[in-house]
Amino acid sequence: MDRLIYFTSGEYWLKHRPNGGTVVFMRSAQLTLLLYAPLAFLIYYSENQITGHFSPKAFAKAIANTIPMLGAIFAASYVTFYSRFAAQWNYLASLYNQIMAASVSLSAEQCENSEKLILWKAAFIEDAQDLHLVRKPMFQHLVQALLSDDKIRQAFIASCPNGAQRAAEIDQALQTFVEKSEEEVVR
Repeated sequence: MDRLIYFTSGEYWLKHRPNGGTVVFMRSAQLTLLLYAPLAFLIYYSENQITGHFSPKAFAKAIANTIPMLGAIFAASYVTFYSRFAAQWNYLASLYNQIMAASVSLSAEQCENSEKLILWKAAFIEDAQDLHLVRKPMFQHLVQALLSDDKIRQAFIASCPNGAQRAAEIDQALQTFVEKSEEEVVR
Protein backbone atom coordinates (compact mmCIF):
# COMPACT_ATOMS: atom_id res chain seq x y z
CA MET A 1 0.00 0.00 0.00
CA ASP A 2 2.87 2.38 0.81
CA ARG A 3 4.37 1.84 -2.65
CA LEU A 4 1.05 2.58 -4.31
CA ILE A 5 0.70 5.84 -2.40
CA TYR A 6 4.38 6.66 -3.04
CA PHE A 7 3.85 6.26 -6.79
CA THR A 8 0.37 7.77 -7.01
CA SER A 9 1.32 10.88 -5.05
CA GLY A 10 4.51 11.37 -7.07
CA GLU A 11 6.68 11.29 -3.97
CA TYR A 12 9.52 9.85 -6.07
CA TRP A 13 9.88 13.25 -7.80
CA LEU A 14 11.44 14.47 -4.54
CA LYS A 15 14.36 12.05 -4.76
CA HIS A 16 16.19 14.18 -7.32
CA ARG A 17 14.55 17.58 -7.02
CA PRO A 18 13.95 19.92 -4.10
CA ASN A 19 10.42 20.43 -2.92
CA GLY A 20 8.96 23.48 -4.64
CA GLY A 21 6.83 24.78 -7.48
CA THR A 22 8.18 22.49 -10.20
CA VAL A 23 7.69 19.34 -8.15
CA VAL A 24 4.27 20.53 -6.98
CA PHE A 25 3.23 21.02 -10.62
CA MET A 26 4.60 17.63 -11.74
CA ARG A 27 2.97 15.78 -8.84
CA SER A 28 -0.34 17.55 -9.47
CA ALA A 29 -0.27 16.75 -13.19
CA GLN A 30 0.55 13.10 -12.49
CA LEU A 31 -2.18 12.68 -9.89
CA THR A 32 -4.67 14.43 -12.18
CA LEU A 33 -3.93 12.03 -15.04
CA LEU A 34 -4.10 9.00 -12.76
CA LEU A 35 -7.49 10.05 -11.44
CA TYR A 36 -8.97 11.55 -14.59
CA ALA A 37 -8.09 8.86 -17.17
CA PRO A 38 -10.15 6.06 -15.59
CA LEU A 39 -12.93 8.54 -14.86
CA ALA A 40 -13.04 9.66 -18.52
CA PHE A 41 -13.26 6.04 -19.70
CA LEU A 42 -15.98 5.29 -17.17
CA ILE A 43 -18.02 8.26 -18.34
CA TYR A 44 -17.46 7.32 -21.99
CA TYR A 45 -18.63 3.76 -21.44
CA SER A 46 -21.60 4.76 -19.30
CA GLU A 47 -22.80 7.19 -21.98
CA ASN A 48 -22.34 4.63 -24.77
CA GLN A 49 -24.02 1.72 -22.94
CA ILE A 50 -20.86 -0.37 -23.31
CA THR A 51 -21.53 -1.37 -26.89
CA GLY A 52 -18.17 -3.06 -27.22
CA HIS A 53 -17.11 -0.79 -30.08
CA PHE A 54 -14.78 2.08 -29.38
CA SER A 55 -15.75 5.33 -31.03
CA PRO A 56 -13.03 7.99 -31.09
CA LYS A 57 -15.66 10.65 -31.81
CA ALA A 58 -17.78 9.65 -28.79
CA PHE A 59 -14.67 9.44 -26.62
CA ALA A 60 -13.60 12.95 -27.70
CA LYS A 61 -17.09 14.18 -26.81
CA ALA A 62 -16.87 12.53 -23.36
CA ILE A 63 -13.51 14.22 -22.77
CA ALA A 64 -14.82 17.59 -23.94
CA ASN A 65 -17.76 17.26 -21.55
CA THR A 66 -15.49 16.43 -18.61
CA ILE A 67 -12.79 19.12 -19.06
CA PRO A 68 -14.14 21.05 -16.05
CA MET A 69 -13.68 17.87 -14.01
CA LEU A 70 -10.07 17.66 -15.20
CA GLY A 71 -9.50 21.25 -14.12
CA ALA A 72 -11.09 20.66 -10.74
CA ILE A 73 -8.93 17.59 -10.07
CA PHE A 74 -5.77 19.47 -11.07
CA ALA A 75 -6.68 22.51 -8.99
CA ALA A 76 -7.43 20.43 -5.91
CA SER A 77 -4.20 18.46 -6.33
CA TYR A 78 -2.13 21.61 -6.85
CA VAL A 79 -3.62 23.42 -3.86
CA THR A 80 -3.05 20.36 -1.67
CA PHE A 81 0.57 19.81 -2.69
CA TYR A 82 1.42 23.52 -2.67
CA SER A 83 -0.17 24.07 0.75
CA ARG A 84 1.87 21.22 2.15
CA PHE A 85 5.08 22.56 0.59
CA ALA A 86 4.38 26.09 1.83
CA ALA A 87 3.74 24.86 5.38
CA GLN A 88 6.97 22.82 5.34
CA TRP A 89 9.00 25.72 3.95
CA ASN A 90 7.48 28.10 6.51
CA TYR A 91 8.23 25.67 9.35
CA LEU A 92 11.87 25.34 8.32
CA ALA A 93 12.34 29.09 7.82
CA SER A 94 10.76 29.76 11.22
CA LEU A 95 12.98 27.15 12.85
CA TYR A 96 16.05 28.83 11.38
CA ASN A 97 14.86 32.22 12.63
CA GLN A 98 14.33 30.80 16.13
CA ILE A 99 17.85 29.34 16.13
CA MET A 100 19.29 32.68 15.05
CA ALA A 101 17.24 34.55 17.68
CA ALA A 102 18.59 32.23 20.38
CA SER A 103 22.13 32.71 19.07
CA VAL A 104 21.96 36.50 19.25
CA SER A 105 21.84 36.47 23.03
CA LEU A 106 24.98 34.30 23.28
CA SER A 107 28.63 35.20 22.83
CA ALA A 108 30.55 33.60 19.93
CA GLU A 109 32.20 31.17 22.38
CA GLN A 110 28.86 30.22 23.93
CA CYS A 111 27.38 29.64 20.44
CA GLU A 112 30.23 27.31 19.53
CA ASN A 113 30.00 25.31 22.75
CA SER A 114 26.28 25.27 23.53
CA GLU A 115 25.20 21.63 23.28
CA LYS A 116 21.57 22.64 22.99
CA LEU A 117 22.26 25.02 20.12
CA ILE A 118 24.42 22.42 18.37
CA LEU A 119 21.63 19.82 18.69
CA TRP A 120 19.09 22.34 17.48
CA LYS A 121 21.17 23.03 14.37
CA ALA A 122 21.56 19.28 13.79
CA ALA A 123 17.76 18.95 14.10
CA PHE A 124 17.38 21.72 11.52
CA ILE A 125 19.47 19.68 9.07
CA GLU A 126 17.41 16.58 9.77
CA ASP A 127 14.17 18.47 9.20
CA ALA A 128 15.50 20.04 5.99
CA GLN A 129 16.30 16.58 4.66
CA ASP A 130 13.00 15.04 5.77
CA LEU A 131 11.07 17.87 4.12
CA HIS A 132 13.08 17.56 0.87
CA LEU A 133 14.37 21.11 1.22
CA VAL A 134 18.12 20.43 1.52
CA ARG A 135 18.60 21.15 -2.20
CA LYS A 136 16.36 24.22 -2.16
CA PRO A 137 18.74 27.11 -3.02
CA MET A 138 17.84 29.20 0.01
CA PHE A 139 18.65 26.31 2.39
CA GLN A 140 21.56 24.65 0.52
CA HIS A 141 24.26 27.03 1.64
CA LEU A 142 23.03 27.01 5.21
CA VAL A 143 22.92 23.21 5.45
CA GLN A 144 26.36 23.02 3.85
CA ALA A 145 27.76 25.53 6.36
CA LEU A 146 26.16 23.74 9.30
CA LEU A 147 27.49 20.34 8.21
CA SER A 148 30.98 21.77 7.75
CA ASP A 149 31.06 22.40 11.53
CA ASP A 150 32.37 19.14 12.98
CA LYS A 151 30.40 19.50 16.25
CA ILE A 152 27.12 19.91 14.37
CA ARG A 153 27.97 17.06 11.95
CA GLN A 154 28.73 14.71 14.85
CA ALA A 155 25.54 15.74 16.64
CA PHE A 156 23.54 15.12 13.45
CA ILE A 157 25.10 11.67 12.98
CA ALA A 158 24.53 10.74 16.61
CA SER A 159 21.01 12.11 17.02
CA CYS A 160 19.10 10.96 13.96
CA PRO A 161 18.41 7.45 12.67
CA ASN A 162 21.03 6.32 10.12
CA GLY A 163 22.87 9.56 10.78
CA ALA A 164 26.11 8.67 9.00
CA GLN A 165 24.27 7.47 5.90
CA ARG A 166 22.03 10.53 5.90
CA ALA A 167 25.01 12.88 6.26
CA ALA A 168 26.65 11.16 3.27
CA GLU A 169 23.44 11.55 1.23
CA ILE A 170 23.28 15.25 2.06
CA ASP A 171 26.98 15.67 1.19
CA GLN A 172 26.36 13.99 -2.17
CA ALA A 173 23.29 16.13 -2.90
CA LEU A 174 25.17 19.30 -1.97
CA GLN A 175 28.23 18.25 -4.00
CA THR A 176 26.01 17.97 -7.06
CA PHE A 177 24.77 21.49 -6.27
CA VAL A 178 28.35 22.82 -5.99
CA GLU A 179 29.31 21.20 -9.30
CA LYS A 180 26.28 22.71 -11.06
CA SER A 181 27.05 26.13 -9.56
CA GLU A 182 30.65 25.93 -10.76
CA GLU A 183 29.48 24.97 -14.28
CA GLU A 184 27.18 28.00 -14.37
CA VAL A 185 30.02 30.31 -13.30
CA VAL A 186 32.23 28.96 -16.11
CA ARG A 187 29.54 29.69 -18.71
